[in-house]
Formats: sequence, C-alpha cells, structure tokens
Amino acid sequence: MRIEKIDLKNVGPFAEETIEFQPVPNTEKKAEVHVFTGPNGSGKSTLLYALAAAFTPDSQIGDMLKRFHDIKDSFIKVNCNGDTYSLLGTNFQSDRDGIQHVGHLGFGLYKSLVLAASQSKDISPSLDYACFAYSGNRNISHTKVETIKEINTNPLHESLVFNKTIKNQVNQWLANMIAKEAIANQNNKTEAAKGYRQNIASLENVISELMKEDVRFELETEPADIVLRKNGTALDFDVLPDGLKSIISWLGDLLMRLDRLPWENNTPILQRNILLFLDEIEIHLHPKWQMKILPIMQKLLPNAQIFISTHSPFVVNSVDGAWIYKLVLDEHGVSTCKPPVLSETGKSYSYILDEIFDVEERFGLETEQQLDDFYKMRDDIFAGKTIDKKEFTTLVNKLLKEGIEVQQIIGHELRQIKRITQKEFSYDEN
Repeated sequence: MRIEKIDLKNVGPFAEETIEFQPVPNTEKKAEVHVFTGPNGSGKSTLLYALAAAFTPDSQIGDMLKRFHDIKDSFIKVNCNGDTYSLLGTNFQSDRDGIQHVGHLGFGLYKSLVLAASQSKDISPSLDYACFAYSGNRNISHTKVETIKEINTNPLHESLVFNKTIKNQVNQWLANMIAKEAIANQNNKTEAAKGYRQNIASLENVISELMKEDVRFELETEPADIVLRKNGTALDFDVLPDGLKSIISWLGDLLMRLDRLPWENNTPILQRNILLFLDEIEIHLHPKWQMKILPIMQKLLPNAQIFISTHSPFVVNSVDGAWIYKLVLDEHGVSTCKPPVLSETGKSYSYILDEIFDVEERFGLETEQQLDDFYKMRDDIFAGKTIDKKEFTTLVNKLLKEGIEVQQIIGHELRQIKRITQKEFSYDEN
C-alpha cells in the first residue's frame, strides 16, 4: 500500500488543494519520508489527520469532520495504489449534537478491520500492510505488570488515534517478551528466544542510538516491574525524561502492534509495508535527538511510507532524500502548499530556517533590533546623511559585546565604512 495523492476542498485552512506524493529517488533501502512544514494554523496536522481518515472507520472520524467548512461542499480524497478513497461531506449530516454519519463510504476492508478491533481481539484475514498514527504528546509511566499476561486488546484498536494516552500495554508487552525469552532459553528453544529478544532489542537499540549509551529493559520480580537499566542503574519509567518517555510510548506501542498483528507471510515485522503518520514527534526532544530520530526510523522501517509534521529545522535537515512540503498562509488565512523539494543534509540550519521556515533572524530579538538600527545608521552614513556619532558608537559597543559572530559582522561593516567614506568611528575594543 502506498499513498499517491490527496485532494482537499474546504477543509481546515485549505480552500482547494491537491498534493501529490512522488516516490523518493533513493537507491538505499530506507523508508520513504514526506515532511510537512509551515506556521501554526497552516494545516500540517489537518493533512496528517486527513490521510489517516482514509483508513479510519467512519464512526471514528468526528474530529476530522469538524474541520469541514461546509458539510455540503467539503471533501477529502486520498489516492492509494490507483484506488480513490473519498470522504464526502454529503455522506454526513449536521445537527445540534455535531456531525453524524448517514451513509456508507466504502473505504475498504482495512477500515472494517479497524472498526471490528473495538469489539473483537481477532483479526481475519491476515494483513499485507498496516497503518499507525502517533503524536509526540504521548507518555508512559510506571504501572503494575505480571510476569506473563497475554494482551487481549486487538492490535488495530485505536491504532490511528494520534493523541491516545496508552495505559499499561507497552509495559506488559515488554514484561511478556522478557519472560518468554527467559523461558525459551531455559527450554533450549534458541530460535524462539532470539525472536523475543529481537522485539525488545529493536526498541533498546533506538534508545541507545539516541542517548549514545547502552540501555536495556529488565523485568524485576519483587514486585514485578519493568525498568530501564542505564549505566548499571535501574530507572523506573516515572523518573525518565519526558522526551524518552514519549519515544518509549509511541515507538514501543508501534513495535508491540507489529509483533501482535497476523501477517500474511513470514517477512520480518520491521520489513513490513506500513503507513506511519507522525505529528510533531520532536516535542520534548533535545535538538541532538531531533537530529537523530527520523534517520533512525528510516533505517528501522525500510519499507514504510512515513508522513510527519514538524516545526523543527533539525528534523527537516536530518535526512537526505525526503520530500519537504512547505505550507504557507495568505492574508485571508488560506493555506497552500509550495512545490515539494528534496531535503539535503549538506544545507546549513541557517538556510533551512530561512528557506523552509521563513526565519531570517540569526540572533535573539534584542540583538536583531540592534543590528537593524546599526544597518539603518550605516546606510545613512553611506548616503552622506548626518548621524549622531555618539549614539552610533554606543550601539557599536553594545553589539561588540554580543559574541564572536556579531563581532565579526560589525568588524566587517566598520571596515567597509572606513574604506568607502574614509572616516573612522572610534569604539571600545574591550
């Protein structure tokens, strides 16, 4: 399964927009990544929710329908593998209790499976792809676990709910994997033990790569509890940094679901075809982790198609060959999408801030204002106008105390002034 295009009319900040998702020209085996950027209110999350709605049961898309301007003249159309999935406002009606579904949309078997997931733990038939949605706002905490307790919830249940706070399923799944690995080793079932270990190791490896430290999940027995061991210290989930808790929450949830789904063949779960919708997963992450998380996901899930929204230049500039979609708002608050560009890690963060995020400022607001004042006075000098020399000298002295970058800028400008005007302005070199 691959998403090829989305059309929106009168949805969120979009009047009428079509976005095509071209394959990534990538010779390496890495996930195909599409990144949505833009100011607040430009529709990044709307796009993610609209794409996910194509695979979400009709009865569970109320939040998406609230973004429809006119129930009679709004729609979303998503093209996948040559088929079109249409979310038409005319299939719904509005009353005082909100927008209610009155017609069958026929979005396919997958939507039916997700709907059935709320009522049954079994999935039939086996899957050849799956879809998942996550937000960086997710969290995980300490909770009681049992040594082995099978999880009865259907692995597709709430799999497309971005902001759903999980309870104890990831904790219990980790406890199950650790306990089953120990039992398999005890019974000399080496291959089974390797399978259980691989499931846990996938999550441990991601965390280790982010932190540049070896970490391991362990099951303590008195009482039964899952901890993260780092540098010989066992850490309860409640004391972990928020960024780490967020990653364990959504990535652990994803790995747990992939492990528990019935697949149509024996392809390793990390090699599966999945669609992944990620809404600002960089929340709570240090810039160093923001730079790493997307490349790690690209390698971890090489056959995935990943759609991600972000406000972070570190995320945008972290991978080569991802399509970047810049959303812009006009004076009426209507959003449009600029033609996508391929990301290149060779570009500087200053370039990304300027070209992708429209942030031209390099320094803090006060320093930027002082620089603006300096440039205005410089231009007056070049134009032969009279300036307040004392004010100019005071301003220069302030800027020269702002750090080496500002010092270099001001020093260059003062040399230019002297060369062009043959005048030299004194300033405090200390």
